[in-house]
Amino acid sequence: DVSLIERLADSVDYPVKYKVAYNNGVAGALDGFREKHKDWIVKEPAIGNRGVAGSWNDCATWFSEEPAWLVMNDDAWFLKGYLKKICDCADRCPQAPIIHLNNSNAYYAFVWTAAGRKEFGTFDETFWPAYYEDTDMRVRHRLKGFKDYTYALPGLPPLPHGKPRTGGVNYSAMIQGTGLINRTYWL
Repeated sequence: DVSLIERLADSVDYPVKYKVAYNNGVAGALDGFREKHKDWIVKEPAIGNRGVAGSWNDCATWFSEEPAWLVMNDDAWFLKGYLKKICDCADRCPQAPIIHLNNSNAYYAFVWTAAGRKEFGTFDETFWPAYYEDTDMRVRHRLKGFKDYTYALPGLPPLPHGKPRTGGVNYSAMIQGTGLINRTYWL
């Protein structure tokens, strides 16, 4: 939904090195966005929908020289001043494997560090298109004894997120079916 990516782009109020819009849907869907936002890098996988884990892993691969990557779902956006606070926290905590934004371990928006990628690996792309890739990572953290997450925005209202509409009947059926497969694989 390009309107959601527009909402996210409009909420960016702090300069960051790279801004990437990753189109995991219909080829060319972000052409208009690309024209309007020339300072963004628009990526489209050549092989179709890479899924959530594949998309996250791609960004860390494309920008592997960076110490951290802020990952945002298309349905999240920044409140005024939040992006600076998130970047400041990432700069202060480069050894934290994952920096969650609020007092929640949700993965709709988080900072993934190079240190975390090195210690815990990439997200498992077998979980396609979505769900359980974050659960799998949390379990990897626990198995290595890691349990103290860093939070970039403690005590502040949560980073907003939400879709005004769902992907429709076919999308819902696909998510339900793949969700059963993903859950079985995870178990």
